[in-house]
Amino acid sequence: MDRNAAHYRKVLSMLTRRLQQREIQAATFGVSADPVINIEIEDLKKEIRLREWEQARYVEGRSISRTEYIDNINASISKIEDNDEVLQFDITGKWIIEEMYEFGKTTGDAVFSQNDRNVSGFITVHDITDYGDDIILQEDITGIVRAITVFLYGTYIHSIRGKVDDYELDQWVGIIRSNNLIEGNSEDIDGTEGKFVLKRQK
Repeated sequence: MDRNAAHYRKVLSMLTRRLQQREIQAATFGVSADPVINIEIEDLKKEIRLREWEQARYVEGRSISRTEYIDNINASISKIEDNDEVLQFDITGKWIIEEMYEFGKTTGDAVFSQNDRNVSGFITVHDITDYGDDIILQEDITGIVRAITVFLYGTYIHSIRGKVDDYELDQWVGIIRSNNLIEGNSEDIDGTEGKFVLKRQK
């Protein structure tokens, strides 16, 4: 999850709420209102404009990062495909995923289809954020299997429940321990790292 975007949104919400409270006070007391109230109203308006500008610049930067990320995925897969190691596993099927990352834990389901080395599919996860948001999202996946290592990359995020604006595309690199177990590390565009376990559904 993109904690920077969540921070921008939370700060803007707090500033806007404070501005509304001060505007109500100014309207209630009229000309007899404490001059400090009107001064704070102007200061809050300036601060909100600044924060909105910073947020817009950050969102623009995220969009560029996502484009670069997709380009890097294609380049990475092309390099991996040049390897002629014999395939030992086929991960086609349904899996349960558990992921521990620095801000919490997510659980969900994954569905993969493997054609030779190439993998496609999606991962659906349920996440309750630090701010109490209850979110279900689905991430489209592409990837490749090389011997006992699987490389998975998110390409698009769909919202099933809640807003997913704060989420970034993920990548997973796992060791295939058996036909039913994959363990490894994950990281999103913002550098949020985690560890995951995939267990094949029976």
